[in-house]
Amino acid sequence: AQAKITLTNVLNGLIRVLWGLFKKLIIAGRVNILIMALKSYAGGLFTLTACLWYFLLLYADFSGGIDIVLGFSHMFNINLKENFDRPYLATSIKDFWHRWHMSLTSFLKDYIYIPLGGNKKGKLRQKLNIMITFLVSAFWHGPSYLFWGLFHGLFVAFPRFLQTKWPFINRLITIFIVSLLWIFFIYEDPFQALKMLGSIFTNFNWLEYWHNFFNFGLDLANYLILFGASLMLFIYELNQPKWREKIIKSKIETKLLVMSFLALAIILLGIYGIGFEVSDFIYSKF
Repeated sequence: AQAKITLTNVLNGLIRVLWGLFKKLIIAGRVNILIMALKSYAGGLFTLTACLWYFLLLYADFSGGIDIVLGFSHMFNINLKENFDRPYLATSIKDFWHRWHMSLTSFLKDYIYIPLGGNKKGKLRQKLNIMITFLVSAFWHGPSYLFWGLFHGLFVAFPRFLQTKWPFINRLITIFIVSLLWIFFIYEDPFQALKMLGSIFTNFNWLEYWHNFFNFGLDLANYLILFGASLMLFIYELNQPKWREKIIKSKIETKLLVMSFLALAIILLGIYGIGFEVSDFIYSKF
């Protein structure tokens, strides 16, 4: 059957495409500049900041790319599954993987974890199956990410060591752990990544960090744009299902207003053109 193309579908799809470009060009573009600059410094606070920023970079970049794909498919009335469910709200590493890159998680569960026996063969075997599944995931990304997969597997297999009775604290712990482990994506050499990870706990160098704060590739205006856009992203994420439904069901005039705002923001504030280089989507490497 031929997909039915309607004005409503086209407008809803375009809003999703523009939202993806907003995340990619306004947020991810600036964060990428920061991380490239931070990598040139050796020291714990520089490394920790790079890891925390990388969480935002990867989310804005990867989910932005998915938004563009989903937006174009929606324009042609093709409804694909969502790939992210507000991962910043995860209260454990296991919960994070239920919310992040859900298509890959689902694939690994169906074709690796369950065929290995899942949780049907006792607790020890279940933990081993979890470890194997994450190591397969790491190897799929590339051999240099095996430490990343190993650590995620351990934190999913033995979750109670990171859990408290307060959900908010659990969210902070999850964001912190996931951010630290992105270091294996920041540094291609896994042993250099481990060395830089160690520097976070041994060499914090506050004074050098603050002395160089405006040497990280962004001036005050770009910092303000980045913080403003990131705050907008976070507020939207907290209420995403409700707001997305409202936009889909809104009048054409409202849709056009939202589109105009996003398009204007991208044109005026996007990282592209003379003096800037738009980086490829990160997950295009995998």
